[in-house]
Amino acid sequence: MRNNRRKNGFTLVEILAVIIILGILMIIAVPAVSRYINDSRKSTYILTAKEYIDMAKLKLSGFEYSFYDKDMAYFIPISEIPLEEEGNSPFGEWQEAYVIVTYTKGEGWKYYWTSVDTAGMKVDATLESNLNESSIYSDNDLDIEELPSSVGRVKICIVGQDSC
Repeated sequence: MRNNRRKNGFTLVEILAVIIILGILMIIAVPAVSRYINDSRKSTYILTAKEYIDMAKLKLSGFEYSFYDKDMAYFIPISEIPLEEEGNSPFGEWQEAYVIVTYTKGEGWKYYWTSVDTAGMKVDATLESNLNESSIYSDNDLDIEELPSSVGRVKICIVGQDSC
């Protein structure tokens, strides 16, 4: 005798198999998507930093800044560098962020970026040409008193806060 009853739903085994397959796909997809989002945020972080550096260059070439002491490291807070669109960190608000301007004999003005945001994403004083996604790491403290040897200045002037 044949069973003429129609099947109206899924069996428990079929449902469990679908759930297991979806779980495996999620285990593979979530880290990849998270990594993609984090990489995109880091790219945006660097692009924003470079916008601030470009605006500082423009202000220096337009004589809005008068930097005379060539043995000084000039720290320009981003609050002193207005952008058309406010450039925030994609991870959080800027806690501290500076464009550092120094002079090197024979090479002219050099531009560095240093920052930390409320999410703890940080860039130590990094020369503009070396600034990339690998410059960003997680740390909640920005110590401008300890400059890397690449900046090489002992005197510091914070533009807009000190009389330089």
